[in-house]
Amino acid sequence: MAIVTWDPNNKGSNVTLSSDYLTATIPSFQGVRGSIGKSVGKWYWEVKVISSGNSATIVGIVNSSVNLSSSSDLIGSNARMYYGREGYRYPEGTSYGATYGAGSIISVLVDLDNGTLE
Repeated sequence: MAIVTWDPNNKGSNVTLSSDYLTATIPSFQGVRGSIGKSVGKWYWEVKVISSGNSATIVGIVNSSVNLSSSSDLIGSNARMYYGREGYRYPEGTSYGATYGAGSIISVLVDLDNGTLE
């Protein structure tokens, strides 16, 4: 089984990655993709929030056409995310769950066959 890391060739212009590509420092409204993308099946992963600075952390998924340096792309129809400061799901803008920040571990469950994200 391949180990999934952050993809150094597929990140926002101001995103920095650790040398092992396991830790990402992401400025507001930029993103980074995993090293292995998926288009079918059911998938699960976890993200640990080490620090959220002045802005809350956003965890989610995007399709391959999203510009990871563009805030309008990241909140558009080709992305789904959970915003830590508000506990909201986007782009729906609806209440989803608890707020989160530094020290939180976020579980992501995506079912690409049925179009669901939890």
